[in-house]
Amino acid sequence: MNMIISILTAMTSGLERSAFSKFIENCASWIGFDVWDWFAFLVASVSLYVAYVTFKSQRRTEKNTQALLTLDAQLMLFSDLFLKLYTIQMRVLCEVVRKRRALEACCELYEYKAKLKMDGHCEERTFTDCGMADLYLSDIPDSLTKHFEELSEGCRSYKELVSFPNDFMIPIQNIHPELFYNNEFQFLMINRLVTHIDDFNHKYEYLLQKKDTPDLEMIIEDVSRIARETRDTVKEIYLFNDKVQKLYSGILANQIDEIDGFRSSEEDTVRNDLYENCLIEFKNSFKIADIRILNNITRIISYRTDPLKDSYFDYSTDSDLTVITYEKAERILKMGKELFDEKDYSFSLRCAEALVDYLSKMAVMQDVNDDEFNYFKAKVTELLHCLNGCEDEVAWEETTTLIEQTDLLNKH
Repeated sequence: MNMIISILTAMTSGLERSAFSKFIENCASWIGFDVWDWFAFLVASVSLYVAYVTFKSQRRTEKNTQALLTLDAQLMLFSDLFLKLYTIQMRVLCEVVRKRRALEACCELYEYKAKLKMDGHCEERTFTDCGMADLYLSDIPDSLTKHFEELSEGCRSYKELVSFPNDFMIPIQNIHPELFYNNEFQFLMINRLVTHIDDFNHKYEYLLQKKDTPDLEMIIEDVSRIARETRDTVKEIYLFNDKVQKLYSGILANQIDEIDGFRSSEEDTVRNDLYENCLIEFKNSFKIADIRILNNITRIISYRTDPLKDSYFDYSTDSDLTVITYEKAERILKMGKELFDEKDYSFSLRCAEALVDYLSKMAVMQDVNDDEFNYFKAKVTELLHCLNGCEDEVAWEETTTLIEQTDLLNKH
């Protein structure tokens, strides 16, 4: 103890001793510190100072490297979530509508074939589906019938519905509940939304492992519910923020415009009663009131649900134009004229070739009289002369040969 006092005295020798130095000497004398106690105190002080400097440095590094997540940034993440829900809804709805359209086409095809088999012939008839109204059922091969059957069965599993397993997974990571810790009500709404999204993802992961046909209507209802809840949550959090309007109108409208690369006429769209429920789902889930957007959605659904899509069937090249009955010859003659009016000269030429071939068979038929033969020959010749004057060089060159061949045909 005396040594410590001597050290302090030596350090202050030649200097006027302050009241603070005297206070230190008195405290040391009273506490009874030895030299090692002072050394430990010095080491601890230095360590504490180094820890403080390190902590401040780490905090600065964290602030410099951490992304600044604000409510505005969260709003943009909500927009990504909203568009993901829209994409899922569109894909599932299209699958449901396409299944219905294919099922109706398949039923009509079987009904037609049954009448054809029973009566030996059938009246001219087309699909009630507007997208397939130009098809002549008697000319559709069995391969297309099989295509309709497979479509009418629907998807056998979610793996056949989507290209990748994550296509239907809702990005729950887009929501950051920690931003709303200071508001109990908002945090409860966010937490409930996160819980529902998590339940949907787990349900989807479970259904992915099943091999039976999925319940697409169930997916539609779940996505609609989450979309409505997302919209209500955002409106509650951001209240009268103008950015919310852009989120649910402008962003969605731009998304639809980008993928709407196939505008068709109103006559080519799907029958109203088929996609009316789809529009109701979009109206309720995403609050779409803009008629332009709704019209674009109907066109998109019409294009994506075409039963002939992915059938690898080209009616102009794959249709069977073999004529056996006079009734079918009349249908092909009518179709050839309609194709000529539509300037589809190559397909119209195929019809003409089939008709000339049938005329050669009529010339030797015993049950065909001269008047019937000459009447049909005049009709076919009229089509040939129309093709002979068209701007398609290949068509009119081939037609010249057909006209010469037809002129030589007479009833024997």
